[in-house]
Amino acid sequence: MSGKPFTVALVGADGAGKSTVARALPGRLDTPCRVMYLGVNLEEQAPMLPSTKLFLKWKGRSSRPDLVLPVSAARRESKASLRGLVRTAMVISEEWYHLLVSRMWFRDGVGVIFDRHFVADYYYHHIEASRPLPWYERLHGRLLRLYPPPDYTFCLDAPAEVLYERKPESDTAFLEQRRMEYVRLAERDPTVRMIDTTEGLDAVLQTIATELNSVSSEGTVA
Repeated sequence: MSGKPFTVALVGADGAGKSTVARALPGRLDTPCRVMYLGVNLEEQAPMLPSTKLFLKWKGRSSRPDLVLPVSAARRESKASLRGLVRTAMVISEEWYHLLVSRMWFRDGVGVIFDRHFVADYYYHHIEASRPLPWYERLHGRLLRLYPPPDYTFCLDAPAEVLYERKPESDTAFLEQRRMEYVRLAERDPTVRMIDTTEGLDAVLQTIATELNSVSSEGTVA
């Protein structure tokens, strides 16, 4: 017997425990599931398009300090715009490629656990940004509105100080700002479930697994 497959996204600020929960969650579920990274870091994409691999290889070579020459401010701005355009094109390609792959998994009766989610990560940056955006980022925001939402979304949350202790890659002010973006998103979207991760990994897994197993059992198949 297996439960009905579903898609579930784990979102939240750095240090909230998304990857840790994503790796451990399949062992708690009645439905067979696979984990897919769906964050903004191109280097972490798996599976990855060949074009993205080539872009990252080119990016690594072109960013060597000994190859940087003095350029004018206009030239620097032009190069920055070109890099932004190329990167955004890669991001869009990866997003829809991952959608295709996840749909193939789903068709085979396998649920998908998204470690992060593009729409949540970019929501206040490309969808409803508070700053003027270049055209390619506005296009990205429009395409994100067309991206199908996961069946369930859990926002993993903790105070900024706790997030920093777990992952001290940025300061607490930035983490609090980022954290509040996800909190505001959850407040406006009743389908997003807030999870306090200060209760510990086992408690978080138990809460999420109980809810998912409950809904998947309604569509249990032999």
